[in-house]
Amino acid sequence: AVLALFEEIVLVVAKFEMPDRWPNAMTEITDLIQHGEEGKVFGGLTALKQVVKRFEFEFKQNRVPLDEIVDTLFPTIENMLVNLMDNMGESAMKAKNILMNTLYL
Repeated sequence: AVLALFEEIVLVVAKFEMPDRWPNAMTEITDLIQHGEEGKVFGGLTALKQVVKRFEFEFKQNRVPLDEIVDTLFPTIENMLVNLMDNMGESAMKAKNILMNTLYL
């Protein structure tokens, strides 16, 4: 329930604040993803998924932030998936789920 609420909050904030009023969003999300602490990594991945979702159906001229996300963070996501592939632990499975959902959007 808390995760769903967090996802909805990030999605709403991204809709109304990005990129003009939250210009450093991707820097903050990147820092969380690369932090190393499990809770912050999951928070960053979840936020990234919602930000990607926010731009999913935008016209090309409005997708510039999404293009920047793809260029900047998708190589990191790919590396994370490769590193997690053989790990079947619960945390790894949750991370893979979030990563795959983000890539699928």
